[in-house]
Amino acid sequence: MTAGSTSLRATIGSPSDPAADLDLFVFNCTSGTCVLAGQSADGDSEESVTIANPAAGTWLVLVDGFAVPAGTTTYKYVDVFTNTAFGSVSITDANALRPSGASWTVPGSVTANAAPASGRVLLGNVQVRTDTNVLVGSGDVIVSSVTP
Repeated sequence: MTAGSTSLRATIGSPSDPAADLDLFVFNCTSGTCVLAGQSADGDSEESVTIANPAAGTWLVLVDGFAVPAGTTTYKYVDVFTNTAFGSVSITDANALRPSGASWTVPGSVTANAAPASGRVLLGNVQVRTDTNVLVGSGDVIVSSVTP
């Protein structure tokens, strides 16, 4: 984990065996000894753990096949950590009334302060909120490579 990160989220789901029960455990290993920091273990395989302000250093994510009736299963895995050191996504849009189902285009910019590590991407998120701060939509910005 990079110093200054404000969030770490690990998520699994969509097993090829729909009857599988996979559990997710996240361990903080930054002190040299791994300590359970969060877990998600209910009766299915759609699990997510979020850690606020994770310490810099090594973290371990463990996926446990609690029950896999088919004997094996594949699943989707994603981990995301938030750190302003990597860059930012910003948009410029004036507040305005929009009818339900409306679409509009707004100018935006992506600032990448670092290139993603091998096998990783930079992920930004833009949210649409009402004047009372209710989330009504969002979209991701994915940066796969950065060239100087």
